[in-house]
Amino acid sequence: MGTRNLLGGAGLLALLGATQPAGALDLGPREPTIRAGISFEPDQFHAGFQVALGKERRVRLRPSVDVGAGNSVRLASLNLDVVARLGRPGARLRPFLGGGPALSLVDVTSGVGEAQGVEAELVGHALAGVVWSPGALGAERLLFEVRAGFGDTPDVKITAGVWF
Repeated sequence: MGTRNLLGGAGLLALLGATQPAGALDLGPREPTIRAGISFEPDQFHAGFQVALGKERRVRLRPSVDVGAGNSVRLASLNLDVVARLGRPGARLRPFLGGGPALSLVDVTSGVGEAQGVEAELVGHALAGVVWSPGALGAERLLFEVRAGFGDTPDVKITAGVWF
């Protein structure tokens, strides 16, 4: 039974690959970005990284990881954002909108909730921002983003980053 499922799955992948345009299944990571910023409720400093998956398209999957500290809480966010780029491809200034689910890992370090260990929560985010290609930096681009959280995650995150 296991071999049959494995062969069936391989056949399905081969069929999908044959019916998709060349490169349609390309989900290779691109645009590695180092990011940092501030969060509110809880008030924290956060830092992390992100990548965009797949080739340049108007809508892309952009997973990211942020780790925050401050206000007696340590917080890690594993985000699975879908981002839509607006404006003309190749423009120096490109706004974007997006959002998606995330896994929030919370560890309270003092006060109510201390010593309960790390708690995991599914949360959601909506985000908006802009990517700026100043030109003088060569291939580097700057990212500015504002993220609203829903659930046990910061209410607002303001983030800046640079990708290579």
